Amino acid sequence: PYIRCCNRKLVRRQDIVHHAYRHDNPEFFKCKECQKVFTEKATLSRHMIEAHTPEEELNFHCDRCPKRFALRKKLEIHKNSHVPMAERTFICNQCPNSRFASNALLKIHICMRHRHEPNICHVCAKVIRDKASFEKHVRAHLDEGAPKIKCTVDDCDHWFKHDHYLRRHIRRMHTNEEKAISCEICGGVYKNKCSL
Repeated sequence: PYIRCCNRKLVRRQDIVHHAYRHDNPEFFKCKECQKVFTEKATLSRHMIEAHTPEEELNFHCDRCPKRFALRKKLEIHKNSHVPMAERTFICNQCPNSRFASNALLKIHICMRHRHEPNICHVCAKVIRDKASFEKHVRAHLDEGAPKIKCTVDDCDHWFKHDHYLRRHIRRMHTNEEKAISCEICGGVYKNKCSL
């Protein structure tokens, strides 16, 4: 037996229960550290390992940069970022400018970018691929009233509907956490990874 809900086929009892929890409370799988919201328990658990593992438990070190990881698999994926663009031989058929160092990374790209139809906001027509981000975006439109939170940085007049958007704004616009990055393809310089 199975249940179909939200374009998903749920077979395991635990998955059905967790899915029902999420309908009852969209923030049921919310990270207590950074307030990020996830669609299922497994994704939240993976996030906790990847983003919030204590320094002393990051046992896998990259030999080409200072990054450290809690899982060997994540280190192996990271090592591919050091492969020069010219040596990346796996090319996506649908977006030829995307080159990958391994077939596994190409498969991840295809799954994330091309396998599912993107979500399109019915209010502003913004295309958002990730379902959780899309739901958060739509909820922002549906919230009553104008933006409620003012940027806490002096001389900044931006207002936001959620503290999530305020934190992102501060990180992108008012801190040096994200350094300028050059594009390997065109040479353009961008303020942060998101802009790149």
